[in-house]
Amino acid sequence: MIKIGEEEWSARTEELLPLFMAEHHELSDREHIAKLPLDIDWDFYAAVERNGGLLLIVARSDGRAVGHSVSFVHPHPHYRTKLFCQVDTYFLLPEFRMPDADSLETLASPGAELLIETEEAAVRRGAVKIVNHTRMWKDNQRLFDMLGYREVERLSTKWIGG
Repeated sequence: MIKIGEEEWSARTEELLPLFMAEHHELSDREHIAKLPLDIDWDFYAAVERNGGLLLIVARSDGRAVGHSVSFVHPHPHYRTKLFCQVDTYFLLPEFRMPDADSLETLASPGAELLIETEEAAVRRGAVKIVNHTRMWKDNQRLFDMLGYREVERLSTKWIGG
């Protein structure tokens, strides 16, 4: 059984590193992965947490961290009186994912539950909008659609660092 809930970042950094490494290996842009080795700015996240703007949701199986969602909850620069939840990253180890992402049973999956708990925690903090993302090569848009999200823009990247 998987338990999913909000936790403190500062108490979990060492435990989360293997998840971040697995996520980086699976989801990073293959064209740029060698140029962008994983180098987490733990102090940045800790500072955001101290200021009350970090939201960490952890999925656990038998006490072991098997997934996470990390988000920033903050006023939006264009709508300063409204809190937005910007999902920075979310990941669930492959062995805990549902094989059929198009099934309505997906809504009861650990992956969906991770996203739902992120949303509910953001609401508890006063957020009025959540912004999430998916990789083109590991597309979760169908799940987002089932959860009531709406695709509103695309993100493009280009390596300009030489």
